[in-house]
Amino acid sequence: MSRSSDFALSHSARHLPAALGNDYAYFYKAGGADGTDTPGPHCTGKGPALLSMYVGESEKAVRQVFRKAKQAAPCILFFDEIDALVPIRGAGGTDSHVAERVISQFLTELDGVEELNGVLVLGATNRADLLDPAVLRPGRFDVLLDIPMPDCDGRKEIFEVALRGKPLSEDARVDDLAASTEGFSGADIQAVCRRATLEAIRETIEKDDGTVPDRERKVSVTRAQIERALESIRAERKLAL
Repeated sequence: MSRSSDFALSHSARHLPAALGNDYAYFYKAGGADGTDTPGPHCTGKGPALLSMYVGESEKAVRQVFRKAKQAAPCILFFDEIDALVPIRGAGGTDSHVAERVISQFLTELDGVEELNGVLVLGATNRADLLDPAVLRPGRFDVLLDIPMPDCDGRKEIFEVALRGKPLSEDARVDDLAASTEGFSGADIQAVCRRATLEAIRETIEKDDGTVPDRERKVSVTRAQIERALESIRAERKLAL
């Protein structure tokens, strides 16, 4: 999937690559071959989005997320960028007291007096070193899973998901694309497919002389268009290093 990001399961946690980007969310939404095979009822929460400048609002947001998960149980509760929600206490910042209260509220919801039945809590981060140690103790996020960059088979599956429903020309073979994208994350591959598709649409419109009805226009994503998209992504990655 990507460089190294951490994924945490309540009652377990996972380290996902830094360049992972939105890979986990992308696959979580993708589901099965028809796009409907999701993991069942689920609730999500973005770490930064739960934080508020107003006193007590952040703790309230955490309680509400867990309350919704309990009401939907059995379900999955997924926190993205969880390092922003439960950072190391006493590490500084604008208001360490707010961070401490949020962490305390989170831990109370996770394994407090009221048992969390039927809810599997997952957390993703690319900075596991910023998580408060208390969150990683047994009974909380006690399983850490490192997710490396995808191998060739993984990239092939990502291409299949990203190109699902898009008209490919005969020269654009998924096997060849997977073999030529070593080191690419799921987010990189998604960007490649999106850019190639947009270029295909643009070229189709530019070539139109007005004689073909809109409904009869045929858009085809070619290997050349995908290669150009790959080169642009590679160039951007070099600039980012």
